Amino acid sequence: MNIDWSSLALQTINVVVLLWLLWRLLYKPLRGIVAERRAAVTQTLDAAQAAKDQAEAARAALEQQRTALDASRAQVLADAHKQAEDERAHVQQQAAQEADAQRKTLQAALERERREATVAVTAEASALAVTIAGRLLAQLPAATVFEAFLDRACAELARLPEAQGFAAGDDVECVSAQPLTEADEARVRQRLAAALGAAPALRFRTDAALLAGLELHLPHAQVRSHWARDLARVLDALQRDARAV
Repeated sequence: MNIDWSSLALQTINVVVLLWLLWRLLYKPLRGIVAERRAAVTQTLDAAQAAKDQAEAARAALEQQRTALDASRAQVLADAHKQAEDERAHVQQQAAQEADAQRKTLQAALERERREATVAVTAEASALAVTIAGRLLAQLPAATVFEAFLDRACAELARLPEAQGFAAGDDVECVSAQPLTEADEARVRQRLAAALGAAPALRFRTDAALLAGLELHLPHAQVRSHWARDLARVLDALQRDARAV
């Protein structure tokens, strides 16, 4: 391979001349334009920075004013809140006192009404219970019921001091709720003689108000063993309990 040094030298010269022309005609003016543009940009940036600094200073001043306003507003709100809280506490205290007084008055009224209602309801319930008990007793065999009341009457009669000095032939009246048969009268005579230690002079009569059972009238004592007395005792006890509630 042969190199044409003359052609190579000529091309090298051409390249050098071209580069010089580019630097002279293009690069140097372009550097001037870039320098001018850079200076203009620098001036613009400086102006922008100055404006930014002014805006920052104005913002700081406004921020300081806003902080002062916020502090003043917070103080005003705190004072108003404290005043409102004091007023609310005062109103609540008065309301609580009034409510407590009303509650006590209402509680006393309710307690009075409850007692009255309890007494009334208990009285009605007691009367109803007595009525029901009387009707249930009426459904039991009369002989069995009479025998139970007779047993109790004889037991009470034997405990009386008057029974100790009872003599044969002393008068005793036997009052029964229903008329007695001859067998019933004979049983009453026998039971009373055993309880008194002597045979009494018995007289018999009836009183439907006794409901069931009998009364024994001695010269100086009485023995009551009948349903009307028991119901009266139960009703009186229930009414006393109702009044005590």
